[in-house]
Amino acid sequence: MSTPSSVSMSPALRADIERWFARRGVPQLIEGYSSEPAMDARATPLLAGWLILGTIRDWGTNPDWTAAANALGIAATLTWMAVVWAFVRRVRGRPAWAEQATFDVIDIATMALLPAVPAALIDGSAREAVTSALGALTGIGVVYVIVGFGVIEIGIWALVRLWQQLTYLVGLVARTLPILLIIVVFLLFASEIWEVAHALSTVELAVVLLLLLLLAGLFVGTAFRRELREIEADPDPNWPLAQAHGTPVEPLAKSNGADQIDVPRLSWLQRGNLTLLGVVPTVLQATFVAVVVMVVLAVFAAFIIPFTLWMHGLGSRRAPSSPSTFSARPAR
Repeated sequence: MSTPSSVSMSPALRADIERWFARRGVPQLIEGYSSEPAMDARATPLLAGWLILGTIRDWGTNPDWTAAANALGIAATLTWMAVVWAFVRRVRGRPAWAEQATFDVIDIATMALLPAVPAALIDGSAREAVTSALGALTGIGVVYVIVGFGVIEIGIWALVRLWQQLTYLVGLVARTLPILLIIVVFLLFASEIWEVAHALSTVELAVVLLLLLLLAGLFVGTAFRRELREIEADPDPNWPLAQAHGTPVEPLAKSNGADQIDVPRLSWLQRGNLTLLGVVPTVLQATFVAVVVMVVLAVFAAFIIPFTLWMHGLGSRRAPSSPSTFSARPAR
């Protein structure tokens, strides 16, 4: 988002425009968003939730302790984190619990080191301190990726869109199922498929599913990037004005006109944010269709396999009625 120098934008209008972009899952289109205090403010609840969740799940507990001892360890760990965080912030001359707190590298490092000491004391291992610090730092990085690319907002928008397109997806499943059932009839009784499925562990199955999701996202992202290049190459100067209709930036667009609006090229972060906006809904729709098809096939298999086994058992009981069956087998 760039604004011509001839336009005077009030702080309130800028805040409305930034909220509009953030709520639609494209915060990277806000110029300078990665260094804005608003990003830290939106990340604060998620960071606090990650530290609390990690304490309850791992850092403040010991599997060999009783439930009462683990509850005491969680309370002590959370108290330690709060006290150390407030102390470090005070020493640096910053408010400890400000609503619009901004975080720098030292603050992030402090968050990562907060669970190290209690985890080492609880587990009695110095190695656990390093593991806990790295785990906390990884979670903090994931939180900033989620906030920086508006993953939560994209997910909410994708779910709403999925609900709106439910009729179309059900029709797609209805058209696809007959062909899939024909294929399943041939594959359902292949013993090799069942042996391979039985040999896969839970982790291996999760890796296979994740690989399929990544491949699907890669295909969708490649197609969406072509659309981004077409948008950037659009020479029509009135295109930004048409897109501004119904948004907080519409008054600015009307007051300046198309000849004064500068449309900059997208950075790699902005392209990534827009690509994610296109990939997540598509992958979610594909996952929904796959789950529905899986449920239908599971129900189909639950009926057809017991029926086939029953028929096979009935045939086996009738086989001894033929005397040649016994005469053909040598005695052991």
